[in-house]
Amino acid sequence: MKLRFGILLAILFIGAAWWCNHRARQLTGIPVQSAASIADTTPGTEIAVYGGIWTGAGEGLRIFISELRECRTRTTTKDGKMETKTDCDWIEAGRTTPAFDVVVDGQPVRVTNVDYLVTGPNRFVSTGYASRMRGFANGDGVLILGTAGPGGITAREVYGGTRAQYLSGMRAVVWLLGIAAVLSAIIGVIAAWAER
Repeated sequence: MKLRFGILLAILFIGAAWWCNHRARQLTGIPVQSAASIADTTPGTEIAVYGGIWTGAGEGLRIFISELRECRTRTTTKDGKMETKTDCDWIEAGRTTPAFDVVVDGQPVRVTNVDYLVTGPNRFVSTGYASRMRGFANGDGVLILGTAGPGGITAREVYGGTRAQYLSGMRAVVWLLGIAAVLSAIIGVIAAWAER
């Protein structure tokens, strides 16, 4: 049973690593567009654009995710001793993701939708003990991944960094998933061997 579980985990890790590697190869083949070339791109074509955010006048975060810190406390008894452990995570409480302009080569290019992912944010702003915002301010450099559309870009993801940084992060994940796959298989084999 432990061998099967270890092999199953290894297969899942390998599948996730394959997907990340496949996506990284796809993105490598997509050139980062200039403002002039976006207008000539066929609608629906996958594109990547790098530039600075401009949402209009104003300071502070202009595109952001509001998060609350949620903690869970568990109490367990082991060998007659009580142990208490607290785990905390940040959960999304709201979002402000408007349509905006990304300034590419000094020219604005419109991101027309409001339902994009915000990843690799440049800034975190604490708004209290257990709340924060993460996102981008005017002028922050972002990589827009999406498709060409009438009037601009339909963004799938807004990443706080360059394409090189994005791809480097994906390649690191591929390596980590590969290592996790090998370790899962080895641990499964060792656990099965130890049961005999």
